[in-house]
Amino acid sequence: MFVRTFLTLENLKRAAGVGFVVSAMAVPRVLEAGRSQGSIFLLIALFPVMIVVAGAATAWGGAAGMYGLFPERRRLLWGVGIAFAAGIAALPLLLRSEAGFREALGDGDPAACGLAFPVSLGACFALMLWSAGFETMFLQAGTMSFVGRVTGSLPAAMVCAVATAVMIMFLKVSGSGVDTMMAARLARTGLTCLIACLLYARAGLPAAMVFNAVIESRHMLRLLYD
Repeated sequence: MFVRTFLTLENLKRAAGVGFVVSAMAVPRVLEAGRSQGSIFLLIALFPVMIVVAGAATAWGGAAGMYGLFPERRRLLWGVGIAFAAGIAALPLLLRSEAGFREALGDGDPAACGLAFPVSLGACFALMLWSAGFETMFLQAGTMSFVGRVTGSLPAAMVCAVATAVMIMFLKVSGSGVDTMMAARLARTGLTCLIACLLYARAGLPAAMVFNAVIESRHMLRLLYD
């Protein structure tokens, strides 16, 4: 029954629809990151991966007391409003906390620096779409739905999602060649992922997407006011 729900035609149709939207949102960022890494291969691989991840979310999004990808209208709109307000409130703290890391990263890998701190409004918008789409689906919706279905525990699902986000950030920072402020970066990643997880669990996918997009908008503010 566990796998059968995932493999039903209805679920695969929903997963294909959601996966297509998320994949389309990720295209600008993939092209930006893949200029020297085979962007065509990345784009070809993106859609099948997103179908699998989205399939987990559409099949088991209501597990462990969660409300699914798209809850009833009132809860969804309430969640989006809360997510937007939380993201706006977090922006000043995020901008302040990353200033020192940005300076240190400039002495490391230039490519990593360019991806972490976009230097054009287009690249900033691509990062917002990536965070709202791929990262939300992979780190919050897909991971929490799968672990929630396996364990039946919302705390376990959230811990797994946060741990995954922190591990990925650790690999990113390590790969940049600059480990300055590592603990602060990991703590910030864990906290923002935890907030997005709570929003997803209680208000669905749109709320988590809005929060992740808003906090990444800090890069646009940095370009406008630096």
